[in-house]
Amino acid sequence: MWKFLAAPAGPRGISPLSASRARLFSSTACCAKQKIHEGGYIKEREEQGQKWNSGSQNENEPAVIAIKNATFYRQYPSAGQPQIHNPPLFPKTTFYLQSSVTPKPPANLPREHWVVIGSSDKSNFLDVLRGRFICTPPAARSYPYLTTHKAPADAIQYVGFSSSQGLSAKGIRGSHMSARYESRKEITDFTLLQYLNGQTSLNPLEEEVVEDEESNKRLGQILRDLKLQDHVDMPVSNLSNGQTRRAMIAEALVKNPEVLIVDEPFMGMDQQAVPALSRLLYQVTLSGAPRMVLGLRPQDPIPSWVSKVVVLGQDNTIALQGDYGEVFGSLKLWQAVASRRVKPLSVKGSSGNRSQSGQLELLPRNNKEEEEYKSLSLQQQKEYDGLEKLRERGQFDAHAHVLSELDILPKQPKRLEKRIPPFGEPVVEMDGVHVQYGDKVALGDWTQEVNGEKKQGLCWQVLRGQRWGIFGPNGSGKTTLVSLITSDHPQTYSQPVKLFGRSRLPEPGKPGISIFDLQSRLGHSSPEIHNFFPGRLSIRASLESSWAETFISKPNLTPQASLDIDSALRFFEADLNPDFVPWSQTPTTRSLAWANTITFSTLSAAQQRLVLFLRALLHKPDLIILDEPFSGMSPSLRDKCLHFLEVGEQRLPSTGTRNCNSPDYVEAWNLPPLSPSSGVPRHVGIADDQALIVISHVKEEIPEILNRWMRLPTPSGGSVVGDGQTSDGEAVLDFRMGTLDEHQTVADDLWGKVWESEPAPRRVREETQVGGGGDVRTADLIWPATVGKAVA
Repeated sequence: MWKFLAAPAGPRGISPLSASRARLFSSTACCAKQKIHEGGYIKEREEQGQKWNSGSQNENEPAVIAIKNATFYRQYPSAGQPQIHNPPLFPKTTFYLQSSVTPKPPANLPREHWVVIGSSDKSNFLDVLRGRFICTPPAARSYPYLTTHKAPADAIQYVGFSSSQGLSAKGIRGSHMSARYESRKEITDFTLLQYLNGQTSLNPLEEEVVEDEESNKRLGQILRDLKLQDHVDMPVSNLSNGQTRRAMIAEALVKNPEVLIVDEPFMGMDQQAVPALSRLLYQVTLSGAPRMVLGLRPQDPIPSWVSKVVVLGQDNTIALQGDYGEVFGSLKLWQAVASRRVKPLSVKGSSGNRSQSGQLELLPRNNKEEEEYKSLSLQQQKEYDGLEKLRERGQFDAHAHVLSELDILPKQPKRLEKRIPPFGEPVVEMDGVHVQYGDKVALGDWTQEVNGEKKQGLCWQVLRGQRWGIFGPNGSGKTTLVSLITSDHPQTYSQPVKLFGRSRLPEPGKPGISIFDLQSRLGHSSPEIHNFFPGRLSIRASLESSWAETFISKPNLTPQASLDIDSALRFFEADLNPDFVPWSQTPTTRSLAWANTITFSTLSAAQQRLVLFLRALLHKPDLIILDEPFSGMSPSLRDKCLHFLEVGEQRLPSTGTRNCNSPDYVEAWNLPPLSPSSGVPRHVGIADDQALIVISHVKEEIPEILNRWMRLPTPSGGSVVGDGQTSDGEAVLDFRMGTLDEHQTVADDLWGKVWESEPAPRRVREETQVGGGGDVRTADLIWPATVGKAVA
């Protein structure tokens, strides 16, 4: 249900909310300024000099980015070319990013900062802003503020964190997955300072660095703002996940841009680290530059210092755009209409039979809905009435898609049906693991009680049939733990670790387990594999590599394995094949040749994660390790993957079906008919004799089938300032381990406990000086669990 509540005010009265939840807060004075076309899509219009669906242009201030009624293409469009091969991107788009060149703006009127909320199409829109893709008409995209300043390529800096955009894409990474754990330093292991100064050639010259007092002063300020001053001599390949993100942002800031575009800054960050990074991003904007554009996933929280929002629609379109309050005021009305009860209308045919007309009849509003409707302004009521008519005519699909992507469609409660399989022999055994580099302990800096005896380090077993969730803040040792299991960490040989009952080194009367035997029994998907995976492999070859000893060696395939791959490709064809045609329009038997021609490097980041997820499952390993497997995926694709993990191709209840916003998940996910030959699915989900380990920072990405959990503690070495908090304001977490019964899930019963807080929103208060006037701005960040709640 929808609620009109007075939201807590952030800067400029903006409510700090999650992009995927309520998002539904705004003052009752907000009114929707979007005109809904009769066909059900959002149409631009001009009204009183304002351009809805855009940031309005102030003629006294030249825009940094100005886009007026433009359409974009990947290739130059030709008259005879089918649109399916070169579809338009963001047709008829108008967008303005103001320069705000007022000499001394008031402290309460900061420069414009934007967020772009979307899933797979978000990066395309950010590319449009920085000058990519073909613009028609050519003059519709311009950079007026930059005509007398910098070129757009220098003035607009982009920071992305996927494998095709991060440090690995620039050749700044280890030579192999174990390199980050080795003490040997290669000549190509550039330090952070060399990276920031641009000295990343094989033989960097001192002359490449421009030594002047102003540049050094700016670099020092950036390092302090992003808390990197203590790591300038560390090799970039050895930086942690959070440090790497800050280093990439620092490298862009060194170029003194007018606009900084950061794509998915919070992906892979734990719940505690996100507010800290938000504060750092806000801190670097206080000097007046750069203007910030953040690309956020639907589940990401929105920093309160953001003033403008773009919500993307289906197939590279813009659904809503404008001031924060106006956009979420519109979404609130959409959600209210989507929540209304309906019944389908039927029509009487010539034969006398009645059939469904595709139209709906909205049932009368109940007392609560009527009361809320009367509380709306006249403009809001008019907008609400128009949305009602669209839904009755069956033309509400565009709006429903946006609500579904944002995961705010109303859902009916569904009963959990989780079966806990019998447990078998151990597949992972750790008896006092303690990983340390010099004075720094990376894993095992605690004491556990095992069978009444206290032991130092990590003592842990994973049995067949167990499904583990591993949680903890960034730097707590999750990646180190996985690297010990996969044998990528050199200390696997010296630590008390047994894998499938054997250690890596031979023992009396028992040979050690070989790396090839180990790899054949593991299925692993992680950001590290994503960074090193060869982009030249086709989709089919990428999946076949799970039967090979290395990424590019010849796979040992059987006919049954090939059929398993075919079946998985059919199941996910709608998500991988750019020329996909709905199954209802074509025969059930179709060619899978597209999987042989599309290479891994040409896929989007979400599609690449999907391929790596399937690669970890298809060879049916004894142990499946999924480390952030669904990062960057849309909610729909994430739920489809969760369904495949739990029940395969079967039409059975799963985490995915319970999360699905559509009543018909088969249609929503574009699922194919069951195998035409036998009608029996080849994939039936994780087996009882398989073990599962899942690592994630987002509770929506965690399968409900988990029956064990472990939380790693806050890394040692950080400063504690009191009240159980670090100097960054993060709670100090200890080591914990526990179980989940058949009625419990991580999302509903454990998430608050994992982070040592109640499910209520976690509020982070930021106090930073604005300019030199001494005014203090508070920036709050509210987590996605805040549906229907306001914070004092």
